[in-house]
Amino acid sequence: MSATEAVFRNYTQTQQRVPQGAWVLLRVMALGVAGGVAWLLLVRPHEGLPLFWRVIVPSLPLLFALAPGIWRNVCPMAFLNQLPRALGVSLGWTLPAPLRVWCYAVSTAAFIVLVGLRAPLLDHRGDLVAAMVAAALVLALVGGLLFKGRSGWCGTFCPLAPIQKVHGQAPIAIVPNGYCPTCVGCQKNCYDFNPRAAIFSDLYDRDERHAGQRRFFVAMLPGLILAYYTLAGTSWNPPALYYVVFGLLVLISAGLFQLIVNFMKVSVYKVATGFGLAALVEFYFFAGPGIVRHAATLSGFTVPEWTGHAVQALALVVGGGVLARALSAEGAYTRTVSSAQQLRVPEKARLGERAAASGAPEVTERSSGRVFVLAPEQTLLEGLEAADIRIDFGC
Repeated sequence: MSATEAVFRNYTQTQQRVPQGAWVLLRVMALGVAGGVAWLLLVRPHEGLPLFWRVIVPSLPLLFALAPGIWRNVCPMAFLNQLPRALGVSLGWTLPAPLRVWCYAVSTAAFIVLVGLRAPLLDHRGDLVAAMVAAALVLALVGGLLFKGRSGWCGTFCPLAPIQKVHGQAPIAIVPNGYCPTCVGCQKNCYDFNPRAAIFSDLYDRDERHAGQRRFFVAMLPGLILAYYTLAGTSWNPPALYYVVFGLLVLISAGLFQLIVNFMKVSVYKVATGFGLAALVEFYFFAGPGIVRHAATLSGFTVPEWTGHAVQALALVVGGGVLARALSAEGAYTRTVSSAQQLRVPEKARLGERAAASGAPEVTERSSGRVFVLAPEQTLLEGLEAADIRIDFGC
């Protein structure tokens, strides 16, 4: 196996090191924890809210960057979503085209709304958060009953799915998909099929709408985190002003992303990686000390203050490891695309025969090595565009 192939191994080419029975046990335990947290949120919200918002939720992004496959194998929503398929009771419908088009927008909107509602509402209402947890579990189960593969929730509508792709684009450790014996083609650019390749397929997808939505999410993420942690805890009169400023910070972040992409000679992937890692480090700059402090308080222990800073340092170290792997993956991706382009070029002899038969000229574009036949009444520019050759302006 070549170095490039090793980087982009799909889950069928990755060794399963954890027995399936162990995964099933861990999934049942995770579902039990989710039920226990929901119960605690209802009956003892003064304990349930800090546990959920200050310990469990802030721990997930670091796990997504280290080994997202662990979460995707034990996530209680994923467990319920895949349970109908495992039991053979799923209807296995294909997700309708309108839902395929809008699912990412739904998950992104849900993520933004949940973050926006935390400070004014969800950070203080255990009953609402418990209802949110229960609704997510029910929706995941219903999605698995109706639709094939993971298209009913995990890879489409789940609010956590976009953030997993951003932070898990070049994970430290690959833990393969433990749910799909074979791929059923349930979704486009499936993350579970090939974790390191999915981000490239998304960012450079030929469908501009698809690619643009994914770029927007990673672009607005640093602004979203900054908005939550800097605007929370302050009084706003009128209250709607909070959401106006919140939205402005999100849009400024997204605009900065577009500014860099459009005016600097940097690849979209590098900019997306930078924004994703900036969001990760920024998040733990604010949330890191709180994870340790609240976990210690809930457990009755006392920990030194430096342990909170250790979480911040850990986020920096993990971010550095992800960056190194991301740059390596981009190099492998560039080589793969270059090789694929060469393979797509038809044989020159056959092109020459076609050109001679039609009387049309054969054109070779030297920088890419692409060869194409210019059709009658077709301009050179039109031929280049039809051959999908990048055109740079200037001398």
